[in-house]
Amino acid sequence: MTNMHFPFGSEADLIGKLLANYGYRAVVNHRDQWYYQTKMVWRGRLVHCRLGRVGLSRLPDDLYSETWCGYYDASEPDSMLYDEVHPNIFACIKRNHMEDAA
Repeated sequence: MTNMHFPFGSEADLIGKLLANYGYRAVVNHRDQWYYQTKMVWRGRLVHCRLGRVGLSRLPDDLYSETWCGYYDASEPDSMLYDEVHPNIFACIKRNHMEDAA
């Protein structure tokens, strides 16, 4: 079986640039959790959407690894409303930013 990773440079840099196009910025919080965050409307309410590696021990650095996604009330940023794990960063972007455009 061949390795499906392609030589586009640093995957972490690509992820950062890809997510920046959707308004995400890198964050590390007081609990030493690392993730990308943006504001968006989710299920009719304004939320902070956070994306990261499962466990949030560091920023995503692999285009094809599982990606955790959490939705937090924008008026109470420590109040998580829902979370889910996607098979990769592309599935997460598709779910949050492309399904409504279709």
